[in-house]
Parts: sequence; C-alpha cells; structure tokens
Amino acid sequence: MPAIVRIAIAIVLLASSLPARLIAADPASLEDAITLQKDTLQRSAQSQQAINHLDDENRRMLSEYQSLQAAIDTLREENHHLDNQRQKIAQKRATLEADIQKTTQLLATLPSLNQQIHETYGRFIGLDLPFQGNRREQEHRFLGELLNDADQTPVENYLALVRQLRETAEQGLHIQHWTGKLSDERQVTFLRLGHIALYYLTPDGEEGAIWDRSTETWSTLPMEDRHKLSRAIRVAAKQEPTGWLVLPLPTHRSQPEGDV
Repeated sequence: MPAIVRIAIAIVLLASSLPARLIAADPASLEDAITLQKDTLQRSAQSQQAINHLDDENRRMLSEYQSLQAAIDTLREENHHLDNQRQKIAQKRATLEADIQKTTQLLATLPSLNQQIHETYGRFIGLDLPFQGNRREQEHRFLGELLNDADQTPVENYLALVRQLRETAEQGLHIQHWTGKLSDERQVTFLRLGHIALYYLTPDGEEGAIWDRSTETWSTLPMEDRHKLSRAIRVAAKQEPTGWLVLPLPTHRSQPEGDV
C-alpha cells in the first residue's frame, strides 16, 4: 500500500475517534448536563407542589366560604326570629300601655263609681223583696262607712261592694228559711223564695201567710197552701229531698211589718 494512502486512512480514523475522546476527556460538561437535568426535575416537582398547594388552599378557602355562608344564613334566621320577637314585644308593650292607661283612668273614676254602686245597692234593698231588713241595712251602712275610711283604697272598697252584690245575686238563686218574730212578737219560721216571695208559718202550722206587696200586709194562706209551705220549709232545711214546690206568688213589692 502506498505511503500516501496509509496516511489518509490514518487521518480518517483519527477524525472519527476524536469526539468520543473529547467527551470522555471533559467530565465537567457531563456533570453540568446532569445538574441541568436535576434542576429541571426539581423545578418540575416544585411547580407540581405549588400547584398541589394551590389546590389545597382553594379547597380550604372554599370550605371556609361555605362555613361562613352557613353562619350568615343562621344569623339571618336568628335576626328574622329576633325581628318577630321584637314585633311581638312591641305589640305586648302597646297593649300593656293601653291597659295601664285604662286602669289609670278607671282608678281616677273609681271613687265616684263606688259611690254610685253603693247608692244603687241601697235602692235595690228598698225595691227588693224585704227580708232580714235590719241586717241588710247594717251591711249597707257599713259599706258606706268604708267609702269614707281614709285607710281604705278605692280598689278595696270596690271589691267589698262587688262581694256584697254577688252575695245578693246568689240569694236570688236559693230558698232560705230562718226563725224570727212578727210585729206582734210572735215567733214564726220565715221562708224566702229567692227575691220572689216571702212567707211565714207558725210553729203549730195553724197559721201561715205570704207578704202581699199590693196591700203591704201579710195575706193569710189557706190550709192547703200552708201544707205546701210546711213542705217547702222542710226542703229548705234539708229535711226532705228537693222536688217540685207549688206555692202562691206575690204580684207587687212593699215593706213588711215585723223583724224579718
């Protein structure tokens, strides 16, 4: 082989093997490439971590938002409830103030009202079927004394009058019997039929009468009516069971004689 050809082949072989030798001979460049790759991977991981962190933060913020929204809804409901309560309290207060005003006005007029009630009660005693007149007149005078007592309040006087009126009203719902004397001092048994009629019967049952309001005198009862009156007295005394009572009735009112 000619020398020139051998030289050319050697040059070609040298040229083909030159890059490998250069790379093998330059470790710094290789390390830089590896470092670059590591940095790239690290930055990718950091970026992924940042993305994950942002997702977690978004979820946390969403959860906080939902919690705050629920709290706001609860506060709105509570405020609505409080508004309703305030309206009810305002209505009750207005009603209470109106009641207080009415009560104040009533208390201001109560003394004159008590006086009117007392006078009306006195007239009622005069117009009512008279019975136990002394006791009822004493009660009426006592109530009048209460009205003039400085230690008595108008409310206390009003309640005393109402109790007396209630007792008088209840007297009209019952029959009552008691022992008393006529104007001639004879002792008899009186029977009151509500506020309708007043009778008496002697102990021996031989004499009985009904108060006649038209003549202002006692009207004698016949034997048949005296028997009925005797039974009515026994019923009032709970000596016989209650039942139908058939008695004569008066037509007018007046004042009887005697202590009845």
